[in-house]
Amino acid sequence: MFYQRSGILSSSQNSIIKNNQSVHKNSKLTEVKYFKLLFEHSPDIILHFDCNGNLLNINKATTCLTGHHFPGQSPSLTDFTPDELKDQVRKHFQSALSGNIENFLSQAYHKDGRLLNLDITYIPIKENKETAGVYAVIHEVSDKVALQSALQTKEEEMEQVSQALEAAFWSYDNLTKSITFCTKGITFIAEMEVEEFSKGKTKWRDLVYLDDLKKFDEDRAPLKSGETICHRYRIITPSGKMKWVNDKIIPILDEHNKIIRYYGIITDITKDKELGDRIEHLLHHDSLTALPNRKTLETEMTSLIKQNAEFAMIYVDLNRFKYMNETLGPVIGDEILEEAARRLKKFQEREIFVSRFSNDDFVLLLKDFGTLTNVSTLCKEIIDCLKEPYEIKEFELLLTISVGVSLYPSDSNGITELFQNSIAAMNRAKENGRNSFQIFSPETSIDAYKRFVLEKDFRLALMREELQLFFQPQVDSRQNQIVGAEALLRWEHPEWGIVSPNEFIPYAEENGFIIQVGEWVLEKACQTLQEWRKRGIPLVPISINLSPQHFLVKDLKTSFLSVLEKYDIPPRLIRLEITEAVFLQQALVVKQTIEELRESGMKILIDDFGTGYTSFAYLKDLIVDGIKIDRSYTKSLAHDPKSRAIIKNLANLSSDLNMSATIEGIETTAQLDFLHQIQCHLIQGYIYSRPVPGSEFETMLKGKTIKPLSTVDKNVPHERRRHFRIQPPVPLQGYVTISSMNKRTVTTGKTRIPITNIGPGGLAFISHIQFPENKDILLHFSMKILGEEIKLIGKVVWKEEADEEFCQYGVEFQMTGTERESVTVTLNALSTALKRDGVPENTGLIEKDLFALLEDGKH
Repeated sequence: MFYQRSGILSSSQNSIIKNNQSVHKNSKLTEVKYFKLLFEHSPDIILHFDCNGNLLNINKATTCLTGHHFPGQSPSLTDFTPDELKDQVRKHFQSALSGNIENFLSQAYHKDGRLLNLDITYIPIKENKETAGVYAVIHEVSDKVALQSALQTKEEEMEQVSQALEAAFWSYDNLTKSITFCTKGITFIAEMEVEEFSKGKTKWRDLVYLDDLKKFDEDRAPLKSGETICHRYRIITPSGKMKWVNDKIIPILDEHNKIIRYYGIITDITKDKELGDRIEHLLHHDSLTALPNRKTLETEMTSLIKQNAEFAMIYVDLNRFKYMNETLGPVIGDEILEEAARRLKKFQEREIFVSRFSNDDFVLLLKDFGTLTNVSTLCKEIIDCLKEPYEIKEFELLLTISVGVSLYPSDSNGITELFQNSIAAMNRAKENGRNSFQIFSPETSIDAYKRFVLEKDFRLALMREELQLFFQPQVDSRQNQIVGAEALLRWEHPEWGIVSPNEFIPYAEENGFIIQVGEWVLEKACQTLQEWRKRGIPLVPISINLSPQHFLVKDLKTSFLSVLEKYDIPPRLIRLEITEAVFLQQALVVKQTIEELRESGMKILIDDFGTGYTSFAYLKDLIVDGIKIDRSYTKSLAHDPKSRAIIKNLANLSSDLNMSATIEGIETTAQLDFLHQIQCHLIQGYIYSRPVPGSEFETMLKGKTIKPLSTVDKNVPHERRRHFRIQPPVPLQGYVTISSMNKRTVTTGKTRIPITNIGPGGLAFISHIQFPENKDILLHFSMKILGEEIKLIGKVVWKEEADEEFCQYGVEFQMTGTERESVTVTLNALSTALKRDGVPENTGLIEKDLFALLEDGKH
């Protein structure tokens, strides 16, 4: 590509033209001298040819720029011209001989072989109106040509890139109202040819998706004022495809701030948008079931609350799913959840919000539910659809469902309370039987409320190091020697104080935490044994309870032995207690695992023996080291001949099978005396000691022996109140609810209790509910005395175990002096009536056996 001339001649070319035109007008010597000086010193090449094209003269610049000296030579016009350009040179030369000034681009060879780019002007020489020759004024333009070539190459490359991109670049002339430029990207994006777009055969606005058209026009409005815009919208291509595009438009203004041109770029962002939508979906939906997740659920609830909308929160739990998941494996578990979600999705068709709240829990939101009948009907539909068999691979699985409902705004002020209430209602539904639902009521029992709190907090108990090990000694009653101990788990809850395992182990088993708990107990027991050994404390075997789920763990023996080795504890110091329930599943695996554990040196005991249905069958086939006879047989041992016969025969059976027999739940000397008579000497019960912390049991171990206590007293413990007290011949019937915990108002239903005594300063009552003492829990008591409804607020200040399952509590009233005076008047009247009438009218009294009443209250 040659240098593109601008049409402007060089200074030398103009000077020679003017001089030649005036040569006949002025022939003075000075002008000849001037021309000669110009000829010699011009920076451009100047050649003088005759009419035949022979070179007559050259200036100095010719040699400098071409390298040729021409000594004694008379080269022709085309000697240094490339062959392909010689005709061009001759043609322009002939035109110059005809009197025309010719300007053109050409090339010639340098002496060193380089090809020079030249701007050549032929100027005819006139003498007497005849052409006498031709001047050639030549300007060397190789640098300019190279620059122009590079620039054009860049432009071509940019053109190729822009045309190859899948983006569409375009330009619009606002004066002519026409598109002046557009790249092929428009074809990729909009499925139209460039010409179709450029000539306006298809208007771009006509492609915009109808739902986006209003916003499209709004976004483009700022263009009229010269603002750059960038917006996103959807288009529909001629083939019917929907695409997302990003459209940026830049207005170009003149010196008067008038828009003269628009430049724009349109890009297809469909894939990016789809990817973004998928990411957004994953952030707000459960990856397994594709249902909205907990975050989205809470967002939806927040929105409804802001709208002051009435709605029902329906909490759905798949009972024992975690156990099934561990038994059959996570693949089966995932398919169960997917199928459950698929069934629940049908409710979305009725504009019911359905979400997956946690592993096996789903939450539905029913807006504008109208009546409780509507809510109840929906709950029944949910249960019916979820309880149908799940046919997965070779299994036909049955699930039971528990559903809890909380209503907004009648039951709850916010999201947290809605969750608490619906979960509490769901737990109440579990109590009432599976495949049932419960709508939350403020009358939810203290038991249900406590269970809800404990289940909510248990996940963090291990992390917060709130679990503790207590130890209950096992004694050979012949010498009262401590021969072992059972490690019993306790939970130091920040609000409820010491919590027994009966209150949280069932939850741990049902929700998959029991394995982790068992591992912690073994680790803690071994660690404690190691510490005692270092301090020279005499060691005895420690019994640890195993859940049936432990026998589903692969290589249980290796796992346990690794813990023993870590603390250098001999296997003989660990005894494993299993219940009869373990034999109800995978009997062969259980048998093999028991044999492996015994071979390692650990002893196996069957706990709660006699409470199941399989004991005797498996005693024949399994080799175990002992049995523990359940307290349900020993409770009535002192006066029930049948219980005595059972205990005696179980003890003889264990002796004949060369197994030990530990008798649990012994509390009285009468029970102990009978066991001595039948030669049963391994005793565990309150007669020797309640479960105690490790530090207290360490003191017992130092003494090696422990004396039996007198009969465990279930009556009223030593009173600690300053004020007088009334102890009626039978307990007063009262009701207790929780008023507040840690200064936080709590709403629970009433639980019936026997009040064993009462005074102006406080009362004593017995309950199966484990209340903590000296905690910031205020209890609300109500009772009927002489026809008057008495309501009092108090705090537990002492507790004593009245039985392994019941506690007696001392309560100190929280009241003003005026309130105390009023209560004192009422109690004085009661005291008078009791002395006069024995059992006064219009007073709630319990004439039923006290512990029978307490047993009823548990159910």
